[in-house]
Amino acid sequence: MCESLVNCLRYGSAWIAVLDDSGALLATVQRGLTEYLSPILEQLKSGKLANCVQVVLEQSDIVVVEKSSTICRDCPLSVRQSDEKAIVLRLQCGDRVYGWLHIYASPWLIGHREEQYLLKVLAEGIVLGLQNLELEETYKHAEKILKESESRYRDLFDNANDPILVRDLEGNIAMANRAVAELTGYTLDELTNMNITQFLSRSSFQTVMEKQKRLLAKEKDAVKPRYELQVIRKDRTERTIEVIPSLITREDKSPIIQSIARDVTQQRQIDEHIRAYTYQV
Repeated sequence: MCESLVNCLRYGSAWIAVLDDSGALLATVQRGLTEYLSPILEQLKSGKLANCVQVVLEQSDIVVVEKSSTICRDCPLSVRQSDEKAIVLRLQCGDRVYGWLHIYASPWLIGHREEQYLLKVLAEGIVLGLQNLELEETYKHAEKILKESESRYRDLFDNANDPILVRDLEGNIAMANRAVAELTGYTLDELTNMNITQFLSRSSFQTVMEKQKRLLAKEKDAVKPRYELQVIRKDRTERTIEVIPSLITREDKSPIIQSIARDVTQQRQIDEHIRAYTYQV
């Protein structure tokens, strides 16, 4: 950017300072000021602003500075042997101050209203570019957080003690954890190509569809419903599970069902033995 200002727009030199949200110096770019800018950058890093910068940060209009004026008396850039004037513009959008644009050029060029208008438009373009970078960084940060969140969820999902299964409304399985594999006797690869009808009894599947219908209708008694199903394992043995389904809406607005189950086979067998014993007594 600064190189274009000097090479294409006939300015003697230019530099741009970018501030972070707290107002601290974040980055600078320059053209034609290499040997003069180091001292002022040291001041900026320590929190000290040049007088012209202080003035421009306090007002929204362009600040035109004569090198001989008192405003530049203590500025490290004032040692430059040049007849050029300086012009400083605040880079701002709303309440967010992104920094400033500092240009040196001949007095006749700096004094033209058309030139000052051009610089204002240029400053707006720089701000737009900085906003785009900021949005991109925000998106990257949000994407990173989302990926980390997804990774944590996946770990919890895979390693949960209780069987967890995600399916569509037709019963086609999208995700299943290791506990589901242990419960059904099928591998995870097999499960992700299966429908729940392949390991549920016919009556259990009918129960699932009825409960799903009430869940989609958002009936009050369908919120966190708990019901039992019969699972027919790969080896054709049966298990009794207690299931709690929940409705999830995907990004494309389509609904899916996540079910958390618990194997209650042993508990039901104990209950049956107690009932049988009580009946005998």
